[in-house]
Amino acid sequence: MWLNFGLSAGLITFFIYKMAHALRRRDKALSRTREAALRNEQVLAVATQAAGTAHELGTPLSTMAVLLNEMADEAPKGSTLSDDIHLLRQQVDTCKSRLQHLVAHADRRRMAEPEVQDAEVWLAGVVQRWLVLRPDVSHQLIVSERRGRPWLAVDATLDQALTNLLNNAADANPENIAIRLDWQNDSVIIDIRDHGPGVSMSIADQLGDTFVSTKSKGMGIGLFLTHATINRFGGGVSLYNHPEGGTLTEVILPLSSSPPS
Repeated sequence: MWLNFGLSAGLITFFIYKMAHALRRRDKALSRTREAALRNEQVLAVATQAAGTAHELGTPLSTMAVLLNEMADEAPKGSTLSDDIHLLRQQVDTCKSRLQHLVAHADRRRMAEPEVQDAEVWLAGVVQRWLVLRPDVSHQLIVSERRGRPWLAVDATLDQALTNLLNNAADANPENIAIRLDWQNDSVIIDIRDHGPGVSMSIADQLGDTFVSTKSKGMGIGLFLTHATINRFGGGVSLYNHPEGGTLTEVILPLSSSPPS
């Protein structure tokens, strides 16, 4: 009788433990699902506002382009004013191009099938477009010397996500921003190093959970959307304080197979 009692108590304890463990795992999975659903709702709300804003920005950008053309005709050739007007026109053209690009990639079918590109070529293109918007920046782009080519699945949202991170680095300190591209067997790593004051670890820990900002007057939308976009591609983004000062932003994306020839 005592043996049967001991065996019964042991079996009951074992099954209760297994059930409790399964319930804890289920609760964690439900919590992650709720967080993902809430994040998706926030992203959808921001995207809806962005679509309306993109439509409204078309007219003022066209007006600015016309006025800048007239000002360029009146400004003395080769003067500082002429150079400034030319720079403003470049930035207006870039804004118009990005809006057109946004509309062109609004098709859900195209967004569902990212294009596979050489990561080095893609990163260089993103950096060049960013430099048009941030002419005050000095930078260096470093590509690791490895065998083979790194291929990435990319679309317009990933371009914008990386641009957001580059802008954060430039806002911290526009001098000598180091951008490094590396890759391993299954991942592509992009490091962005600035020489600013660094980032609070409390902000780094909350990255992607809510609208938190690394800037005193920021709204945190850029970091939130960046985190959501990179997660959608199966990657991750982390912020660290570099031992020599400044912030190191690490972006990890899954390596894709090369596109068919």
